[in-house]
Amino acid sequence: MLDFLCDRVLNDPFERQYKFEDNPRQLALKIIIKQTQIPDFFVGSVINSTS
Repeated sequence: MLDFLCDRVLNDPFERQYKFEDNPRQLALKIIIKQTQIPDFFVGSVINSTS
């Protein structure tokens, strides 16, 4: 599962067409962060840098 999520983060060809669409790269990154329990102070900077 981790391999799949890492692949989404790095290689998903997502291009937003509408503002309401979720970014699968960002979702995969959030799941990885939650699963690996990265400290909260680091999470915000990582997620904001991918937006």
